[in-house]
Amino acid sequence: WKKKPRDAAAAAVQIAKDWERKTCRADGTETIGGVPADIIVYRVSTRFWIARDTGLILQSVVKEQPNTVTSLYDYAGIHAPL
Repeated sequence: WKKKPRDAAAAAVQIAKDWERKTCRADGTETIGGVPADIIVYRVSTRFWIARDTGLILQSVVKEQPNTVTSLYDYAGIHAPL
């Protein structure tokens, strides 16, 4: 694992642009594995369930006709190497 510097101001500007262009939009809330999550739609074909308490992605669904790919993310027991 490597730390990668992130420019928070630049990230905030990009997020604001994506929301302004309606590239991303909020689409309600659900509970995934007992964890409250906000649903975000990215473009038209992708949905993310993002945990309210950690900000981590819990689930994603990508629809690319004729297929739909659903991914569930489990962070239990995940630790950075020493």
